[in-house]
This record gives sequence, structure tokens and C-alpha cells, in this order.
Amino acid sequence: MSAIRHPLDALLASGRVQRAHALARRAPAAWGYAEVAGRFVEISGEARTSIAAGLVLDAQRQAETVAWVAAPDSLAFPPDLAACGIDLDALLIVRPADTEQTLHALDELLRSGAFGLVIADEIPAKVFSMAAQVRLAGAAQQHDAAFVVLRARDESQPNSLASLRLASFRRRLEGGRFELGFEATKDKRRGRTWTHAIACEGVAGLGG
Repeated sequence: MSAIRHPLDALLASGRVQRAHALARRAPAAWGYAEVAGRFVEISGEARTSIAAGLVLDAQRQAETVAWVAAPDSLAFPPDLAACGIDLDALLIVRPADTEQTLHALDELLRSGAFGLVIADEIPAKVFSMAAQVRLAGAAQQHDAAFVVLRARDESQPNSLASLRLASFRRRLEGGRFELGFEATKDKRRGRTWTHAIACEGVAGLGG
């Protein structure tokens, strides 16, 4: 029996098994659209719009069509998105008049299978009932699309079905540059927390 059983130390050294704490802060090898495809994601904090813009750009580089569903007071401004390199011709922006129209738009976009990334910008958390979350997250998973919800603050409901939750931040560096990043406070794939940050030039107007 001992001949076919490896001691724990040997297994750990081989890399075939790992202790759970080793995964708790491990970030993905490359952050981008592939990390959120097929998932329900929540992004809060002051750099949420910038983080979302990066996902849009990466999705477009992979020939994915993107829809941005925005509340009237959302921070997204098309010229600023264009300044980030985003192709506005391949970006659909939807501004629903009320809660009913918002849910209808999100349902149609995600269930259509035509969009690889759908962003819900500054839509109140109360809009997403349990039934709505189940429906939208299921459609995203079925079509391998990313459903990303942006909020100024972490207003996540206790019963949130988000697979990945990010708390974003922005720090000013020397020379007019910024460090943008986030902490993954919930990740059903990798463990409880991990962080990601990049240094970049500031874009006027892209405040969140």
C-alpha cells in the first residue's frame, strides 16, 4: 500500500495538490475578459468604471460585442471610453427609463447570445431580486457571457449570487499617473481574496 501512496510532503512538492491557504490570495495569471466570461460579477468602488472599461477593451479585442446598460446618472461617457481605445461602433449603450425596462433590457441582451459582455451601470441593488439574479446569471453562464454590475458602494445583498465581487480603488502616483486595482472579496473559483493593480495614465472624465 505504501508503494502507491505518496507522503503529503511529496505531493505538495509535486504541485499536484496545494494547501487551501495557498489559493486564498492567488490572482489569475492574466486578468481580463476571459476571467469573467460566463460569470455574474459585481464591481464597486471609485475605479469601477475604469476596471469595466478595461474589460470592454479586452472583450472587443476578442471580437466580442458589448452592451452597456446605464442609469441616467452613471459615470460612463462615450468620448472617455473611446480615449481608452474602445471601439464605440461595437458598443451598444442602453439607457432604460425605469426598473421594468432595465430588467427587460438585461434579459433580452443576455438571453440573445449576441453579447459577450453586458454591463449594468449604477442600477440599484434592489432591482435584482433573487429571481432576477437566477435568470440573469443563468443566461450569462449558458452563453458564456459576462454579466457585470457596477456600483459606487458595496451594496451587495446578503443573498447575492455573484460569482466574483471586486472592491476597486484608485491611487495617485507621481507624474500624473494612477494605480488602478481591486481586491476580489469573493471568488467562487479561487478562494476568498486576491488583489490586482496596474499603473496607467489618467483619462479626463473617467471618474469611476
